[in-house]
Amino acid sequence: MYTQVYLHHTTRAFDIMLKRIFSKDIMKRIDYPKPEKDDIERFVNYDDFWLREQMVHISEKGGSLESTLARDVLRRAPLKWVVQKMAFADAQTLSTDPDYSIVVNLENDLEDIAQRAKVDVEKICFDTPWKDLPFENRYRPYSSSHDTATIKVESKGAISDIAMDPTSLCFYLAKHIAQIIRVYTLQKHRIEVAQAICQKYANLAQYVWKKNLQI
Repeated sequence: MYTQVYLHHTTRAFDIMLKRIFSKDIMKRIDYPKPEKDDIERFVNYDDFWLREQMVHISEKGGSLESTLARDVLRRAPLKWVVQKMAFADAQTLSTDPDYSIVVNLENDLEDIAQRAKVDVEKICFDTPWKDLPFENRYRPYSSSHDTATIKVESKGAISDIAMDPTSLCFYLAKHIAQIIRVYTLQKHRIEVAQAICQKYANLAQYVWKKNLQI
């Protein structure tokens, strides 16, 4: 479910777009309700219709990136992935994937990649979705997060962490988690960004989108 649904490249693309559109500043500006008892009545009114109305309003605000992304969401045109790399982390041996490590470091080179591609760096998005997974650090050897959101179930009056129960399939799956990392950009910049990455990291070419790409 994680690799095929929650972490699907289109799903993640829209997640990234919505996060960019509804930044903290914008959320404060529109007075989005806080998770407090006094705001519950207001909160139920902030539904999909309200969200679409806000995006229409933002899409009409000139040529900002937020307005561009809002228009693209409304016409169902997601960001496009340029680099995609999957690694199956082994939480028991803590084995590493050399190519995966190089892709992770692309986040530090976005400025240089943007210059090579002649694209604004804000239009290139680096996605590390595993940071959102509900597992503790011991199940995610590649993660630097420090959350403690384990998945617990109650069985016969006892509450246990299913990823630590040898009788559960999750016990085995949690030790070999498929982690995906991607670089996204707008459709119109996809070729330029892909070429820039291939020029700087020739060994990553196999993970780069290549349709109509001249390297």
